[in-house]
Amino acid sequence: MSLKKSVMLVDDTHNVCKIIAVNNNPNFSSSLNSISEQYEILISANYPVLTKYEVKLFTSLILFMKDKKIIGIESLVNYFSELINYVLTSDLVLEGDLFILKDTVNKIFENKESNKSKTFEKIQGWNQAQILSVIFMAKRDCCKILNIQV
Repeated sequence: MSLKKSVMLVDDTHNVCKIIAVNNNPNFSSSLNSISEQYEILISANYPVLTKYEVKLFTSLILFMKDKKIIGIESLVNYFSELINYVLTSDLVLEGDLFILKDTVNKIFENKESNKSKTFEKIQGWNQAQILSVIFMAKRDCCKILNIQV
């Protein structure tokens, strides 16, 4: 399916389209489609091996984050990483939404601290591309859960 949309491109996106097309006046449709294909390849190449607990954890974090106004990749990665720290290692008494999230995480890991600590240790070794790939795949899972056609 193709959709015709008008979009505003920031300078960085415009420059990437020029690089993709190797042309100063790129075809934006072709460039954006190519960027999407390349992004899928990069996501797949950087996706770490995850346990069923970890997949549920990351999907829960994305569902928690979905209505937050987070601008920029660095902010997204930082916020995601902070949430992981809170729900896997923090002994703080959390309130409100964070309490519910931590309770959900405890149920996912069946209250087994060893599973949580192994996951936390594994994540500490991830680079930004691996974190982004996990975020993207978790967002894809959330779309399925929320019946969003992709």
